[in-house]
Amino acid sequence: MKQNFFQTGKRILCLLLLTALVCGLTAGCGASGVTTPENRNYQITGTAAPASDKDEMVKISENDAFVLYANLHNGTAAVRDKKTGRTWYTNPEDRSEDGLASGFNKNALQSAITVVYTTDQSVEMTCGAFMSSINKDGLSYYLPDDGSVVFVYNFPKEEFYIPVRFAIEEDSFSASILTQYIHEYGTNTVKSVDLLPFFGAGSSKDEGYMLVPDGCGALIYYNNNRLTAGSYSKPLYGFDNGTNDKLFGGKASSAYFTLSENQYLPVFGQSRNDDGFLAVITQGAARATVKANVAYKYTLYNTVWSSCSYRTVGTVRQTQKDGSDLAVSIAEKNLEVWSDYKVNYYFTETGKNTYTDMAGIYRDYLMANGGLEVRVSDGGEIPLYLDLYGYIEKTKSFLGIPKDTKISMTTIEDANEILDTLSRAGVDRVVLKYNFWAKDSFFGKIPTTVKVDGKVGSAREMQALRQRLTDAGGGLYLSADLMNVYKTGRGVSRYDNVLQSVANTAQRQYKFALDSAMTDSRYDAWYLLRPTSIPEFFGKFVDNLTAADYTTLALDSVGQMLYSELSSTGTGRNQVLEILRETMASAAEKTDGLLLQGANEYAANYATHLLDTSSLSSGYDIEDVSVPFYQIVYHGCLSYSLSAANLSSNPADQTLTCLEYGACPMFSLVAENADELIGSRLDNLYSADAANWLDFIAEQYGQINQALRGVQTSTITAHEILSENVRAVTYSNGTRIYVNYGTDAVSVDGIDIPAKGYAATAEGKVFAGGTAAGSR
Repeated sequence: MKQNFFQTGKRILCLLLLTALVCGLTAGCGASGVTTPENRNYQITGTAAPASDKDEMVKISENDAFVLYANLHNGTAAVRDKKTGRTWYTNPEDRSEDGLASGFNKNALQSAITVVYTTDQSVEMTCGAFMSSINKDGLSYYLPDDGSVVFVYNFPKEEFYIPVRFAIEEDSFSASILTQYIHEYGTNTVKSVDLLPFFGAGSSKDEGYMLVPDGCGALIYYNNNRLTAGSYSKPLYGFDNGTNDKLFGGKASSAYFTLSENQYLPVFGQSRNDDGFLAVITQGAARATVKANVAYKYTLYNTVWSSCSYRTVGTVRQTQKDGSDLAVSIAEKNLEVWSDYKVNYYFTETGKNTYTDMAGIYRDYLMANGGLEVRVSDGGEIPLYLDLYGYIEKTKSFLGIPKDTKISMTTIEDANEILDTLSRAGVDRVVLKYNFWAKDSFFGKIPTTVKVDGKVGSAREMQALRQRLTDAGGGLYLSADLMNVYKTGRGVSRYDNVLQSVANTAQRQYKFALDSAMTDSRYDAWYLLRPTSIPEFFGKFVDNLTAADYTTLALDSVGQMLYSELSSTGTGRNQVLEILRETMASAAEKTDGLLLQGANEYAANYATHLLDTSSLSSGYDIEDVSVPFYQIVYHGCLSYSLSAANLSSNPADQTLTCLEYGACPMFSLVAENADELIGSRLDNLYSADAANWLDFIAEQYGQINQALRGVQTSTITAHEILSENVRAVTYSNGTRIYVNYGTDAVSVDGIDIPAKGYAATAEGKVFAGGTAAGSR
């Protein structure tokens, strides 16, 4: 029977919680001058009750799809999927039988949340709800009228409490950390909270895999015996440049100087035997980290989950007397509690639990909630993506005096000649991204006007190029970087408009040399545009662009870079995500098309074209195989490419990967002075001379176009790993494409697939091709 706290007098935490409710006090209140988006917090109602004496699951609520249960004694929950009859538990039913788990891992196995916190001595500690809250008489709960259950986990020794809500929705089960009600009543401070670290975990006896959104996507097979590998733990959306500048002791800090892929999508999943789920981080994703572990490492379970960063910590350098650097950590000034941290679990149908099925679930979610629309056209040829570079600036010696010199790389006339050559070879539909075309655009000022640089051509010539590309079914996408501030000016002030550090100073950015990790002398330190200034400068440029009769736009950096500002008047990372999302939505509305590069979900949903999408995961030791999860999500809605084929180690294999991933080909080129790229800021374009590639481009485009032209608006319904070297992809219109990366021909389903080649079936017809002859 529920008891009113004021009658029992046992739990001081409920008094604290109710006081917070009545007074409207939250951990982030009191920050002045910070405008936050509309509040997205769940508001607790009702009366708190102490933990039940009965250790059992009881029914909380039911809707047409699910039944929600909760154990009001130990703070766990379960949900039964009526369609499949399967019950999913927040913690494994047989967890008490795990003879491997010990210490903290045994605690975590029985906990709905685990917490990382910092003591007043700056020591980082961890605790789990089972040992530090449940067993300390620290649990209470609410049963609101909406059919959810809210558990309040009080950690008396650690001196904080954290409320978590479980609910069933029309199509999913949700778990939320109610961030505005987190309360610290001592000297310890909460750093992060892991939510449901063992939800739906697969045992060592189960078969299946975990899906993580690393790069294009990666699978971690159950029981893969990779026990010496590190646990999977990776923040969403890449490194937060607002936390520090990566510089330490004159070189890149080893913690940040690694080559790895971003996590572009806020999802993770489990495929277990015949069932599975896709988890979507629907609120607070900018502060999320996805984690995974395999059975036999710490427990007998294979599990994937997420963590929420409650308090972001920035780092500043202090130079010591001996000239060495000392890293000093400072927590953000304004806690970001305007939105709960929420994860929705979407369950698959029995027997339809592959990563392709999960991608379909996520695509449907984005189309209903994320701004994703079908922007690809049906029929006709696929686009060829050309990534052209107008000019560079390079320091050269003149009479022994170093001088910055502007050098043409691809003029508008050159671009037309490239198009002429390709057209004669049968390639007409070209989407052209033009880089460094405007005055002072080469690592220069934030662009606000649309002025063609004389080294590239004239405004009249550019308009003619735009019209030519549009008439052929392609388009001209003039590129602009509105995030990196290499030079101030044009209204951008170092004091008012650039990102500020946790120490309230301009946060510098550095480029590091890959061979030494030292700062690259070719790049001066630069800044990032302050989050609150983003709408203003994006708005100016887009308005001026459309006023100049350019209706399409390529935006650099915005799709790949998400940073917070930790200064005293800063902006949290979730709020910055919303700023960027709204900016992308506005730009999409004002233009006829956006082209983005390797984009995070919040930006990609508003694009027409995505360039340079990841074709690999980071290849961590715990991962087993890369899969095109990202591409499966977006195929049929957007057109996309992989990285530039001419810059890959094996361009012919890149063609095969395009066929496997449903991607259009892309090439990064210059038309003249290619040797001047050496020693310049663009020396990554080490094989970009257009004259050496046009025949190859036409040949490879022809093969990819033949296979993919009929599936541009079709979704991918199956992606199969048939063997180490053979993949099969099935589309919603019935087309099936086989790709063979091996050096021997193979036969699958009665179809012969050449070595280093492919075969496709469509409308009863079979055609095949090989790329070995076209390799360079």
